[in-house]
Amino acid sequence: MPGLFFYWTAWVGWVVFTFFMEKGKIRTEMTIVVLGIIACSSTTVMIRDISINLSMVILLFYGYRKLAELNRSRLLFTAGVCQVVALAYVGFFMYCLYDPAILWLDRKWMTAILIFLLVQFLVKPFSLRCLTAVIGVIHGNLLLAWIMHGYFLPMKAGSLVCFDLLAACLAMIAVWRAYEEFASLLNIFFKRTFSQKGHYSK
Repeated sequence: MPGLFFYWTAWVGWVVFTFFMEKGKIRTEMTIVVLGIIACSSTTVMIRDISINLSMVILLFYGYRKLAELNRSRLLFTAGVCQVVALAYVGFFMYCLYDPAILWLDRKWMTAILIFLLVQFLVKPFSLRCLTAVIGVIHGNLLLAWIMHGYFLPMKAGSLVCFDLLAACLAMIAVWRAYEEFASLLNIFFKRTFSQKGHYSK
């Protein structure tokens, strides 16, 4: 069912932001944005004969707002990586149309893995990884819809399949971040344990 993973992930994210995140401006923003995306996910707007999901518009403008808060050098680098992600999104979709034999998984999952790997290798901070993935996927989906429209193949920008893909990518980034935190805590624990053993052995 298209959108199932997106809705499930969005509600889990809303619960985490609402009940587990420290109170503050960021928590309020995130809860409002997530609720807005869920509420508007079935609403579309028409821009130059291209149907665009309203949730995608909300998410894109929020991403631009967060992008504008970065300093100049990081802004330029992140914007460049977003375009790399967008081109990878479009290029992989086009290649799948030309040679579907490469699809050993569902296309959205393979695309999510590709974008996850690009973001992991090119961007370090967790927040920027999420921001880059969001803006890159949206740019790629909008560019793809525009290309398909040029070939008289109408395609909705921001379909539930696209949101499933984005949710899967963000979930991978979050899981990897949790793994990094766990590995760091485990490393600290073992260092303390070995240092205490060395102290007692003296």
